Amino acid sequence: MAQQDARRLVERFLVGGVVASPGHAAYTTTPAGRLRQRFAEQDGRQANDPVRAARVILRAVEDPESPLRLPLGPEAIDRIREKITGQAEDLDSYETLARDTRF
Repeated sequence: MAQQDARRLVERFLVGGVVASPGHAAYTTTPAGRLRQRFAEQDGRQANDPVRAARVILRAVEDPESPLRLPLGPEAIDRIREKITGQAEDLDSYETLARDTRF
């Protein structure tokens, strides 16, 4: 079954049935504090439609050939492509040296 990568979908995760605890001032400038702030700023303003994403997920679940990782939205696809392109460039830059391990 595919794992969905649902970055930047519109989700009202800080309203309704979910209650966020207040942040602690000591953590404001830490990675956790910055992430909490980013979540608050993005809440309800993401670029992608969760209904359309749900349709894609359902279609992938029904498809026996669906990928293990299912990117949702152009941002997820772009981020994955950027990552694997960088990894391929790293591999290419050390390929000759890395292959030189045989007796």
